[in-house]
Amino acid sequence: MKERGWFIVHTYAGQEHKAKANLEQKISTMHMEDKIFQIIIPQVDILEIKGKKTKKDRKCLYPGYLLVEMIGENDVIDFVRNTPGITGFVTFGREPIPLQPKELDEIFRQMGIEDEREKEKVELHIEVGQRARILEGPFADSYGIVQEVDVEKRKVKLSVNIFNRETIVEVNINQIEEI
Repeated sequence: MKERGWFIVHTYAGQEHKAKANLEQKISTMHMEDKIFQIIIPQVDILEIKGKKTKKDRKCLYPGYLLVEMIGENDVIDFVRNTPGITGFVTFGREPIPLQPKELDEIFRQMGIEDEREKEKVELHIEVGQRARILEGPFADSYGIVQEVDVEKRKVKLSVNIFNRETIVEVNINQIEEI
């Protein structure tokens, strides 16, 4: 039995939502929930500003593609490939290849979400008043005092000394380390 992994599936241009709905319907009808687990359309939130109006919208990060978490067995690959709206897989030679963890993490980062594996790894042992170091981003290697912890959003606000002024910086919980 092959391992579970994330595969990139190609769809007809502009038909990502329709292909996803078709695949979800087919999975439900054929009882394939034990072999195909998640289907994601890589999207990102954008703000459009036209004149004085601001509109929030979602844009496909990779038009014409879906991410499918599934077991990479031939029967499952054929099942997905033969779904209306889906044209095939991203392959190496003729064989569909699963995304590497780093590739998947990068796609999820671009989408502004965390992989479930990352959520499990990070534990919230940080408290208000505690000292912490920022590991990534424009304030990497800066130290600060935790001012606020938002468990749901997995964000932390730190008071950091920048140019001799205390400044509040908000970062993801996995971008800091406790000191």
